[in-house]
Amino acid sequence: MPQYVLGHHLKGEWKRLALMSDLLDPMHRRHIESFGVVKPGARTLEVGCGNGSISAWLAQRVAPDGQAVAFDLDLSLIDRRAPCLELRQGNITAGRWILATSIS
Repeated sequence: MPQYVLGHHLKGEWKRLALMSDLLDPMHRRHIESFGVVKPGARTLEVGCGNGSISAWLAQRVAPDGQAVAFDLDLSLIDRRAPCLELRQGNITAGRWILATSIS
């Protein structure tokens, strides 16, 4: 499996990700909300979810019938859980992907 430049095994990595979440999540949430597509029943995917803070927020926004998927090489620092949140571990650059369009 590929290695992170800033691997989760490094001392202080949890704290660094928490600080990034505190500083950047409000801006990211506003940007995501500006599209107007994350609402109850929606399906979302966050690739490279770090500590899962945005994924957990997405799960709250799509509840109760939606789904938020958090995808990362290393899920060890995800400290957030939500009923609509699915955690997936893997390398997004490996393998073959099929693109599809969902019509609601």
